[in-house]
Amino acid sequence: MHSSQSTPNWLRGIHAADLRMLTALNGVDHPLLTRVMSTLTVLGNTSSWCLAGIGLLSMDGTAHLAGQRLAMAALAGAAIAQAFKRVARRPRPAESHPSVRVRCAVPRCSSFPSGHTLTAFAVAAAAGGLSAPVGAVMMLFAMGVGCSRVYLGAHYPADVTAGALLGIPVGLTIAAFAPMNGQAIVTWMAHFTP
Repeated sequence: MHSSQSTPNWLRGIHAADLRMLTALNGVDHPLLTRVMSTLTVLGNTSSWCLAGIGLLSMDGTAHLAGQRLAMAALAGAAIAQAFKRVARRPRPAESHPSVRVRCAVPRCSSFPSGHTLTAFAVAAAAGGLSAPVGAVMMLFAMGVGCSRVYLGAHYPADVTAGALLGIPVGLTIAAFAPMNGQAIVTWMAHFTP
């Protein structure tokens, strides 16, 4: 970690605002809110998305296509989050600020970016390629996942914001390039055969 004297003023300002937002959201304490936020975090982890994707893959039609996109977006989101975490190495909030209430199991990896949030936004953006209404509901859910990570003390707001900003293009890429059906694959492959 760099000393505060070597950190530019603008970056110190961002960190100070980040800490204020974290303190405000994490400082709220209500049992029902904690239960809701804990549920959002569990539903927003990569394992939950992959299980949902596998379930949808066992169905036919649009549900099967949604399962493909969901699984691809979840796995791509998780991989990208881990790559960034290995470079960023930002400590978790409670490691630097003992007053932060930790209300969930917190991984030992870097805080930046939020993997839960990145994956949730990737899935939501990929789902939006199949159905705008479903994508909108999924975006609201992804926002809830992001808020849950700050409320529960696992992430700073900037970690969540970065997760959303990285996750959306991942999902849009999946939506743009994921096959819509078997015929789409055959048509695409026909371009490469003599």
